[in-house]
Amino acid sequence: MKKFIWKTLLYSFPIILPIVFYAMCISPHIHGDLGKLGQYTFSDDYIVETSKKIGYVHNIHYKDTTLDGILVIGDSFSQPSGHSYTSYLASWSTKNIYNLHADWYISPFNRCLFLANQQLIPKIVILESVERHLPERLLSAKFAFSPQEMICKSIIDTTHYETKHRVKKSSETSLLLETSMWVKRRIDYFGYANPVRKTTLHTPMFTCEGEETSLYFYQDDLDYSHSKDTLSLMAAKMDSLFAFANANDIHIYVLIAEDKYDLYQTYIADTAHWEKTLLEDFCPLVQTPYLINSKDTLSEMAAAGVKDIYYCNDTHWSPIGAEAVAVQVAQRIMELEGDTTLFRLPR
Repeated sequence: MKKFIWKTLLYSFPIILPIVFYAMCISPHIHGDLGKLGQYTFSDDYIVETSKKIGYVHNIHYKDTTLDGILVIGDSFSQPSGHSYTSYLASWSTKNIYNLHADWYISPFNRCLFLANQQLIPKIVILESVERHLPERLLSAKFAFSPQEMICKSIIDTTHYETKHRVKKSSETSLLLETSMWVKRRIDYFGYANPVRKTTLHTPMFTCEGEETSLYFYQDDLDYSHSKDTLSLMAAKMDSLFAFANANDIHIYVLIAEDKYDLYQTYIADTAHWEKTLLEDFCPLVQTPYLINSKDTLSEMAAAGVKDIYYCNDTHWSPIGAEAVAVQVAQRIMELEGDTTLFRLPR
């Protein structure tokens, strides 16, 4: 019996040791969505502090049809968790700010167009999309839906929020999966299979201890190459979107959340790095003030030496970047609506 126990311990030790090491030494120091996905550790003291107050954003479902304020439809950049740009807008707005999350199965554009076809949309709408998903989201935009699609999308939208959190993994299963992912990432020394990439900047752009010149970003930021034909099709879709809005007496503001890599590529130490030019090539093709390019604001801040515009360990804006984009959006809305009382901006 003792021999059996010792053999069991001997054979299980190579499995138990990495799990214990991961649970005690690695997992507590993994922060941010890039840290979690890429299994990278960061300083526990890294916090981008702000004393600014944020407002309340109303998270709504498809079935919420009576809106008397400003509707935001976007991806994770628009979610009112912490100091997001929508939270800042809500703190300054004289109207209610509503947020309707666009998940992977339906883009912000199609969600907006679907609701507009049913006349379930307020006068002012902000559509937000991160840069890396803009081409496929925009090119898939539909301005009319069949009766079958209307029924199908209604069912999806009214049930998704009630079901997506029902399935939960046990902590033991989660720990095992996370440990196996961490081991896989470490074995893959050059990071070819890691969805999170890391490169070095020649200028410190973050205040995270030990990572001041480190740029962590999604591999997806590098994957898209665009042709002139694709850009033309995207511009045509955008023009059609604004024409649709004008015909339906809706003011749609499209906010492009610049990819983290796009902002910091100018500061990459390796001069042979891949250059991303989607926004520079696309935005001039759309001649309308209703298109808001966050890069216009954020690149000026980076050039002025502002650090932590994005979180070091995350793909999203820090409170610093989020507030700057919120100001950009609020100013554009007040300008085009001809109403300076819509937002009370900080001085």
